[in-house]
Amino acid sequence: MPTTSPNNPYDDILKDNQNDPVRVQAFCENQRTSRNAKFRIQLLDPGFKGFKRDEILFNMINVAGFTDPRNNLCVWARPTWKVMDLVLRCQEELKQMSPNIWLMPQDCLHMTVLEIAQSLTPEELNAVNNRISPAVHTLASYHMAHRTRLVKPKLSFDDAAIALTFVPAAGEPSIVSTGDSRLDGCSDDYTYLHLRRDLIRVCHGEGVRIFARYATTSCHLTIARFLSSDDFAADGQLSHSKVVKWVEMLDTINARLEQEFWPKDGVMPDAAGEWFVGSERGLEVRRGRIWYGGGETWEAGDGF
Repeated sequence: MPTTSPNNPYDDILKDNQNDPVRVQAFCENQRTSRNAKFRIQLLDPGFKGFKRDEILFNMINVAGFTDPRNNLCVWARPTWKVMDLVLRCQEELKQMSPNIWLMPQDCLHMTVLEIAQSLTPEELNAVNNRISPAVHTLASYHMAHRTRLVKPKLSFDDAAIALTFVPAAGEPSIVSTGDSRLDGCSDDYTYLHLRRDLIRVCHGEGVRIFARYATTSCHLTIARFLSSDDFAADGQLSHSKVVKWVEMLDTINARLEQEFWPKDGVMPDAAGEWFVGSERGLEVRRGRIWYGGGETWEAGDGF
């Protein structure tokens, strides 16, 4: 879906789903399930050629003096401590089977709520910064009066990376007690996609068009990236059986995530299965070479 027009892509998505949180969640769940199914087939194909090396990340690690040429401007959400603990558990299992996989450092973990501009030169980024500057505080604090909740963690995967994903809540039980300040003004009727829609409206109000790569419905934290297929090689070539074991491990982790962290019988079993966006740490407007967690924070909102 093109995102360079002044139209807001989330308007159509929400309209098609009647602004109904149940429909919105089903839409997002269908997208992440379909995507996993697609790449599961691709990885399990005996003709699979190997995992895609992240060339820029590889060069940043291995080539002296190399810097990421891409300058971005984004709004980030930081995970709660409980979600970070869950990420660490998943990363440890990934590392056991793929010792050379690159893991996102804990202090760099983030979910991109809105990609305002990407892959710019420093001069191009400064021009966007000047236009969006009056709205930066609004973007960083928007979650305080527009609270939204994510649930149902699951690993999403392809041939390049692994992410911990969530879907917008739709009436599931909360582990948070009635009266907890995190519930103040929080209704599942206002979904994560509504938040994204509204942040785009804030940008449009300053005359800034959104040049994102795509209008994503994914609610994800990238937790690992491939730098080679060496961990899946045998006798100098890619081992299909090792790739099969990798996919089986991902399936096993996802089954456990559903069992331990998804709501059931009217109960949210663990705080890591629920994420109030902006709780503990507020939204952050980030700029510069931020692709792998770097860059700088322009403004950080308060957590709740």
